[in-house]
Amino acid sequence: MGCQVSEVPSSDRTAAAVTEAVSRLFLDKFGKGPVHAQTHMNGDMAVTLMRDVFTKAERTMIADGKGDTVLTTRMLWQQATEAMFKSAVADATGRPVLAVISGFELGQEMATEVFVLGSAEGP
Repeated sequence: MGCQVSEVPSSDRTAAAVTEAVSRLFLDKFGKGPVHAQTHMNGDMAVTLMRDVFTKAERTMIADGKGDTVLTTRMLWQQATEAMFKSAVADATGRPVLAVISGFELGQEMATEVFVLGSAEGP
């Protein structure tokens, strides 16, 4: 008897495509991708939660009490690469990205990217 394959809902495929795009950008632009990442889609919002995102250098700074510097640097990187994130997520979803909201949690080594999506016909 063969393996049964069921159709993956398009929302799951879209979420997986967003996760892949965001994870790839973290690796390419920040030097380290997340060890675990997952995207949840709900209406006009896509939220990507990533775990284990900090580089060795950032971990050293956090351990030395310089977490505020790590957060500032990460936010500056996010601002500098925002257009790339918008483009990658727009390609993955087929919808324009109106806003990107980034967040980091030092103690749990987590990052979030919240993407506010426009309609497929335009903002």
